[in-house]
Amino acid sequence: MGELNITFQGVCTSIFGMIPGVPMRTVLPDALAVLFGQVVFPTGLNSSPRAVDYYLMPHIAIIRDKLVNGQHYWLRGSYLKVVNAKPQPLCWERGGYSLTQFKKNVGLSRSVALEGRAAAYFDILGGRVWHEGGSDDPVITRVSIKTDGPPILSITPLPGAIQQFTTEQVVQTSELYVTNLDVQASVEDTQFDFLWNYLVTEGGIPNELLERTPGMTRQANSVTFAHLGERMKALGTLIETSGTVHGWRNAQAGGDEPGPFLKMDAAGGDGSDLGTLAKFTIDPVAMDPSCSTSNLP
Repeated sequence: MGELNITFQGVCTSIFGMIPGVPMRTVLPDALAVLFGQVVFPTGLNSSPRAVDYYLMPHIAIIRDKLVNGQHYWLRGSYLKVVNAKPQPLCWERGGYSLTQFKKNVGLSRSVALEGRAAAYFDILGGRVWHEGGSDDPVITRVSIKTDGPPILSITPLPGAIQQFTTEQVVQTSELYVTNLDVQASVEDTQFDFLWNYLVTEGGIPNELLERTPGMTRQANSVTFAHLGERMKALGTLIETSGTVHGWRNAQAGGDEPGPFLKMDAAGGDGSDLGTLAKFTIDPVAMDPSCSTSNLP
């Protein structure tokens, strides 16, 4: 008998008992966009609700078999499942953050949670589930699954996925780290990242919250377009230079033209623009509470 230990980090929403035949589905929303919006949240018992403008930077979904120097795969519309899991009940030790804590009466977005418009689904049919972290640390979700022999992971494309990739792999390390994290986040924007989890809900990211989401400070300041512009330029520079001194020099030599991208050996391995961006995600662990996983209900 074997065992697979899974760690979910970042924008990963685990849905319990809401999908027929699937006790637990963890959805990694497609959060590749740069998003600008406004949200209202309460500031205190005797204060009026406060509206702030925010921006969210791209998050990229990756699976790996080690925290350091492991095999990576960039998730671009993938369905994941442990194909040799032994029959076992799902034992969920409740905890973590529920999306209904910050916005009541949220329902599932059919397109995101059921019809494949996501970076990945990971269906868990049985095993032990618990949460770690909280307060000043991000919450992560852990799953332990008993398997018939060494664990075997199946990866198949979700409906409509552009990347039609199918494989079954033995997980030799018996560990999987499934992350949907920011690209070299700055301190200023991380406090709003938890809002990405609401992509799995009907209506998407809400305009009004019952309370501040994890990592959001009481004195959260509205973003300015000037600041957003600086962050987008920084992101562009990161991609253009491949995050290296050599890439920076190539970019300088080329004037306004981008320097050459480095070929990817991991995290997708295709050398595409998004594949190059994937290698700059936070690695291995996010430190801000806004990078917490979430639950429904």
